[in-house]
Amino acid sequence: MIAARLQYPNLKRIAVAGHSAGGQVTHRWALLSSSPIWEDPIIDLVSIVANPRSFCYLDGRRVHSDNDDETFDIPNADDIQSCPGYDQWQWGLQDGGYLQCPYRDAVMEKMNRTEISYRYTNRRVIYLSGQLDTIPTEDECETTIFQGPNRQIRAKNYVRGLQETFGYPIHPWYIIIGSPHDHTLMFQSERGKKSIFGDD
Repeated sequence: MIAARLQYPNLKRIAVAGHSAGGQVTHRWALLSSSPIWEDPIIDLVSIVANPRSFCYLDGRRVHSDNDDETFDIPNADDIQSCPGYDQWQWGLQDGGYLQCPYRDAVMEKMNRTEISYRYTNRRVIYLSGQLDTIPTEDECETTIFQGPNRQIRAKNYVRGLQETFGYPIHPWYIIIGSPHDHTLMFQSERGKKSIFGDD
């Protein structure tokens, strides 16, 4: 951070943007990163999460349909039994999961799930979804059953889950009109450019 200040004394904003698999990386990086630059009073650090395939939830609740009503709570026992890893890393912060993730483990040794969650709410994160990125995506049960049938709905559910958890909107979510699953259209849109360069 000090080196960046010396080399770039006018640096005011850092945007870390990712699309699709890159969106998954930027989302989880914003959730778990312990970089001191997040606390820098001068540099505006923002993570831009575009069209990720999945999200990492802060607790075991999910948005799901129940008697034609969408609810946000712990899934029923039958669904959990059919997919017991739904809240393990990389879809949640619980231990387990098939991916080895030393940086996740290192963070969890120092902070509990509640501390990580509240830290995440204070970070600048912007979610972008393509209006036409609605093709059903068959994934592992953890994503398809518990997060939604396509990328746009998964983003909508995640943002709603954050609001339900904390009682107010946490991070902005924007729909990019006319864009399918296309990073060029996403980031070259007016909203995409504002998210990267400011005025967001």
